[in-house]
Amino acid sequence: MIKTICTKMDIAIMQAKTGFGRFVKEEHGDFGISQIAMIVAAVVIIGLIVGFVTDNLGEFLEGLWDTITEWFNITL
Repeated sequence: MIKTICTKMDIAIMQAKTGFGRFVKEEHGDFGISQIAMIVAAVVIIGLIVGFVTDNLGEFLEGLWDTITEWFNITL
């Protein structure tokens, strides 16, 4: 029973050291593969949104302008 408790304590200490080591590396600016993948995914999503907006902005503004001018022509 004492060996089991000592083993569990050793495992907990190693996990704490590993977690602290990861924290220290992240604070120094080291990037992991998952962090790089998340950054690339965010850039791709933002690029798609910007592309969609710029492609459809002219049509949206024309439709908005037509709606506004029709609304004012009807009310005047």
